[in-house]
Amino acid sequence: MLTRRAFATFVAAATAGIAPTTMIAAARPTSVAAGATSRSEEALAIKRFAEKTNPRGQDAINDLAWRAGWDKMARRANTLGDGEYVVELRRLLGWFGEGHTTVLPFEFLGAAPKPLASGVWGLVFPMKTVPFHDGMWVVEAAGDAERLLGGRIRSVNGRSIEHVMADHAASWPGENPAWAHTWGQQLLHFAGALHGLGVIRGDAEAPATIDAVFPNDRVESALVRPIRGVAPERRHIERTLTAPEQFAVDVNGGNFTRVLHSERALYVSIDDVSDVERVTFPQLTDMVLSETRSKDVERIVVDLRRNGGGDNYLSEPLRHELARSRFNRPGGLYVLIGPKTFSAAQNLANRLERETLAIFVGEPTGSAPNLVGDPELLVGDVTGVTVMVGKTRWFDGGPDDRRRWIFPDIFTPSIAADWIEGKDRALSAALADTARGANDFSGRARYFERDSQKVEWRPFWRSA
Repeated sequence: MLTRRAFATFVAAATAGIAPTTMIAAARPTSVAAGATSRSEEALAIKRFAEKTNPRGQDAINDLAWRAGWDKMARRANTLGDGEYVVELRRLLGWFGEGHTTVLPFEFLGAAPKPLASGVWGLVFPMKTVPFHDGMWVVEAAGDAERLLGGRIRSVNGRSIEHVMADHAASWPGENPAWAHTWGQQLLHFAGALHGLGVIRGDAEAPATIDAVFPNDRVESALVRPIRGVAPERRHIERTLTAPEQFAVDVNGGNFTRVLHSERALYVSIDDVSDVERVTFPQLTDMVLSETRSKDVERIVVDLRRNGGGDNYLSEPLRHELARSRFNRPGGLYVLIGPKTFSAAQNLANRLERETLAIFVGEPTGSAPNLVGDPELLVGDVTGVTVMVGKTRWFDGGPDDRRRWIFPDIFTPSIAADWIEGKDRALSAALADTARGANDFSGRARYFERDSQKVEWRPFWRSA
């Protein structure tokens, strides 16, 4: 669901009273409750909305921990700071254990709602960080933070980044920790996130002391103050584009095909399961089928690593064609996945896993084979927070599939140095794989129990 394009389309359609059939299709966004005049009333209205909308709503009503958490929230909501209020709402909605029931990140919406914009959620740090497998790295910076550019964050206000990330993940709704990892980038965007986790206390404009270590073991410390209003232009880390990034620049889009002649492969980038500018999804499907008619193409690599979703029905013709194609064989079809693979992209990955002999490469997906989607939206009367609650179960994995994600058959962790140098180890691994042992189908009968699915994922913060 959570591509910006897909979400923008959804909101526009929903506001107009249109309900497109997609993973994010929902009714018109609603106000929480006529007459809600306090955060306490707003919070309880959100609770009722979640109970009414989510398929597990009755389970929640019957759960003592669910009720106790919201009772405590109702008592405290009017005295909580802005950061604490939003983070606690997310934490409580995390009871459902799925990423379509949450408070939408303000980073995703573009700005904090007006009722919160004058507080900590209206303050942004002059930097951009990206969580990789090997740490949280500063990739853009300005002003106070510029000396940290290119460094790996070690601590914030004396608290290790591993513990800050672990606290963030504990409050972030989702089927698995990979989805929380993806949104770790929001920790040093709006100041409200660090206030909500207690890393910064008191004054809304209080700076954060951030320590970073560089590849040469040099350590830098900076007192970084969040900025209200227009932030200064940030300096970017110097890096080389990866091959897929350069392909995307060449076509000015994220949904495209590229024949890799020397590797005798077709690379298929799908960043949105939706019609995008210049390329509808049926056109993309036709492009794939046209390119695969060439005998020079011996394998297909489908890249879903940057795909947050869209309309999960649009990809049905493509996956059916791939399932019946000459590429549905050991070593013929590869799917690149990662923590941003979510919602309708997760659906496509699920169905390719279930119905083909695809080999998965990369990192674990951001959602689960069995998930709840098609969220309804709700806008808080008091704070303006946008809450979404999943309402439809999708059982792509079947009743015995209890996995939290699809784990790759070939694990290639995302390393900051690779990204800086323009190396794409996942794509390279897919192109070089010889599919040794892939003709052993014993592990494919119960594909969700194959050995690769028993591996645990340990990025830098999960040892905290």
